[in-house]
Order: sequence, then structure tokens, then C-alpha cells
Amino acid sequence: MSVTDLSNLNVAERITLTDDIVEKLIQHIADNNLRVGDMLPSESQLTEALGVSRLPLREALSRLKALGVITVRQGKGAIIQSVNVSNLFRQLSPIMRSQGNLNVQHMVEVRQSIEPSVARLAAVRRNDASLAPMRECIACMEANLTDIVEFIRCDMEFHNAIALATGNPALDILMSTIHDIMSATQWSYPDDIRSREVSLEHHKKIYAAILRHDADGAASAIEAHISDIEQGISKEQR
Repeated sequence: MSVTDLSNLNVAERITLTDDIVEKLIQHIADNNLRVGDMLPSESQLTEALGVSRLPLREALSRLKALGVITVRQGKGAIIQSVNVSNLFRQLSPIMRSQGNLNVQHMVEVRQSIEPSVARLAAVRRNDASLAPMRECIACMEANLTDIVEFIRCDMEFHNAIALATGNPALDILMSTIHDIMSATQWSYPDDIRSREVSLEHHKKIYAAILRHDADGAASAIEAHISDIEQGISKEQR
């Protein structure tokens, strides 16, 4: 059991009390560098430090449990869990898009701004292990040219694999935040076999550039891919 400093836990605000407790507990976890398996202080310690009753504290702990930040074990208390931030953002991505009032052009511009740089870095840093998922995704796309749902799933996984190949976990998280934006642009693209074949060829070119450590080529290939998506969406909307 980890002994942590409670001095950063100022008395919780009475307005939106549960939200405030959640925010303070998350900050407490970060400030004390709590790791997987470490425990939060007991309920009595937390209620005293926060100046709250057990009810709002338990509501806050329930929220953290729902987010996957902690697990609560009977008789032991709240234990820090391993949070898969990428998956969490991927799950929240549709809400970000819907509440952000984003249209398809907004989404295309986001992809144009981010993905070439990610592909460039992946080409520089990739290793043999990081190439395997890309190859698998291309094979999956090729095998599912007649299945739009599976084709798009494999397409999305290919772009995730590029982010992972950079070796930068922050970029993996960033790509997860726009996962739904990427998916939305794919679903807005013309739905026919020929369009999917063109998309597949773009992915093969992106992969080939990353394979040969060609940073400029990888960026150019993904720019061409997104440009093709933008043109296809424009034709579809006419």
C-alpha cells in the first residue's frame, strides 16, 4: 500500500461537488505519481481531506471506476488501474465530433494537418515489428473489398498502426482523439468497389514509403490519399 501526500487535496467546492471531487482525485493521482496497483487513501482520510461526506465521495469514486481509472475491492479500497488512454479517447471521439458541430470539411482539414507529419515520423522510426500490423491491415482491406464495414475497420487500424510506429505514445493518443473523425470521412467517401480499390492502392503506397524509411514519400502518399478522399466527398455531395 502506497503512502501518499494529502496536502494537495483542498476542501472540495460545494458547487458541482462530485465533479470537483473527481477532478481533485485525478490531480492527486497525478501529483503523487500513483502507479498501477497503488491504493488511494481510505474513505475516511479522503472525506477529511476534502471536507465532504461519504456519499459524494463514493459517487466520485464510482465515476473513476466507470472511466477505468480505479477498481474498488471490498475490504481493500480503491486501487489504481492501468488506463488505456487511447481506447478511452476512441470511445469518446463520436461525442467530441457531434458536440463540436463538425462538418466533413472540418474533418478532412484535421486529417490534412496531422496525418502527413505522423506518417513522416513513422517512416523515420519504424522497425520490423511495427511494419507487421500495417501489412496485416492491407491484407485485410484487400480481402474485404466487398465488405464496406470490415474494409473501413481495417483502414482505420492501418492509420492507428502508423501512429504506433512513431514510438510516440502522445501521437497514438492524438490519433485516437480523431478516430471518429477519420471514420466519418471514410463513410462519406463514395461507396463502390472501384473507390475501395483506389483507397487500397493509396495505402500500399503509404506502406511502401514507410518500409523504405522515405519520410517525404510517406507524407506525400498520405497527402494524396486524403486529397482523393476530399475530392470523392465533394463529388458525392454535388
